[in-house]
Amino acid sequence: DEREEFLTAHKWLKASGEEIWIAKSSAGAKGEDICLSSSPKEILDFIDEQNQAFVVQKYIENPLLLEGGRKFDIRCWVLLSHKYSIHVFNQGVLRTSSEVYDVTSLGKLTSHLTNHCIQEANSDDFGKYEKGNEMFFDEFSRYLEDKFEKDFEKTILQQMHAIVKECLLSVEEEINTEALSYHSFQLFGFDFMVDATFKVWLLEINGAPASAQALLSSIAQGIVNKAIDPIFPPPD
Repeated sequence: DEREEFLTAHKWLKASGEEIWIAKSSAGAKGEDICLSSSPKEILDFIDEQNQAFVVQKYIENPLLLEGGRKFDIRCWVLLSHKYSIHVFNQGVLRTSSEVYDVTSLGKLTSHLTNHCIQEANSDDFGKYEKGNEMFFDEFSRYLEDKFEKDFEKTILQQMHAIVKECLLSVEEEINTEALSYHSFQLFGFDFMVDATFKVWLLEINGAPASAQALLSSIAQGIVNKAIDPIFPPPD
């Protein structure tokens, strides 16, 4: 029973001082239908009140923080082709919080949820640190080097790529369409978080991901190059 597994995991992790969990709708968007709590009863009661499927995850309590002590998550885009080749787009984006991270104040959504809709609607400091609360990989790379003397590609990006590969290869038998008569492709949005030890954690995978406006044209062109041109070659 999944509930019993959750209660067992909660009890085991609580003994080591990690007791915060997050429940979110498997079909949710825009930071809606989310519950943060250290109480397993509150988590389960919240789920029971909803008429939809939910995912319960261990909350990352020790995230790596940006200037001002703020949380972030990382969105990268991944294209899966008809032949099941995996293409990770070179550029991605950090969605940043406007507020100081405070693990003792779970009700302050802008401290914990980096979703644009939550930040823009609820924080007077939206856009104070980064335009649109977005930081791109080149700027993040400089931050890691200057602040921690860490190389972004070796420290973070390699972990992200390994997670992407493992996830998609694990479901290849279920979602591979190469044997079908038509050609298809899928764009995924992989969301990650980095903890204070520079370990990368997968948060979720989105099947209809929004794109950062600044990257929209390059992502669209990448889809054309990788998924469409091989089937319908452009004229010479």
